[in-house]
This record gives sequence, C-alpha cells and structure tokens, in this order.
Amino acid sequence: MSIADDCQLLMLAATPQWVRAPQPWLRSPQPMPLIAIVTYESPTILDYLLEIEVAQVLATPFRTSGLLSSLMLVLQGQKIRQRLETKNKRLRTEYLAKAYLMQHGQMTEQQAHKTLQQMAMQRQQTLLQVAETVIRASEQLNRADKA
Repeated sequence: MSIADDCQLLMLAATPQWVRAPQPWLRSPQPMPLIAIVTYESPTILDYLLEIEVAQVLATPFRTSGLLSSLMLVLQGQKIRQRLETKNKRLRTEYLAKAYLMQHGQMTEQQAHKTLQQMAMQRQQTLLQVAETVIRASEQLNRADKA
C-alpha cells in the first residue's frame, strides 16, 4: 500500500487490532502529518502512536470544531517544520562549503562566507547553489585523490 505524494495529511483509526498488524507503509518520520483517531487511550496504542510520531490524537466521540482546530494546528505545524527543515539544509550546506574553504583555502569563517557571497554575485546564483557547487567539487577532488 502506498500513500500519494500529494497527500497533505493522513488520518487513521488506531485500534488495538491495527496496532498489532504490520504496517510496512508506515515509516517514521512521515512525509505528511498523521492524526490518529482512538476510541480509548490505552498505553499500548499511545506508545505506538508516539513511536510513529503522530502529530495529533483525537479521542472519539469528537466535535467538528475539535476536528477543524486539530487540522489547522497540524497543517500549520507541518508548514513550520518544512520551513525549518529547508533552512536547516541550507545552513548545513553553507557550513560544509565554508568548512571546506577554511580548511583548503587557509581562511577564516568570515573570509569563507565572503568568498561564497562574492562567487554567488559573480555567477548570479544563490549562496546555496554556490555552496552546493563547492561541496560537489570537493567531493570530486576527494575521489580523485583516493584513486
């Protein structure tokens, strides 16, 4: 069973039978937020829901207003998480490029950052694009050195 790539949210009924059955399609971390609907809060079910990192647990019966507010909170949280993951990837990539320049170019972090900025301006690219280019070049040089 596969989940569509364009799915923004997954709601699932977490029953004791469901928890005991293998769920190979369910992996952690999820590409989309999960909302679990439970009939009662058993420790076994809650432990499993923590393991698969659900974003929200709703106990039945629930009101429509409770469902709508949960949906809004989960989707907003997902947007924030995606923004932070993108920023983290960008910062990590820029740091690796600066570290390479610092190590092989005998420069400080500020000088390495300024070098990346100048390269980006000259090439009319973003700092991230230039950092990715520096990292790819360093990986190719490392492979060539090992060969």
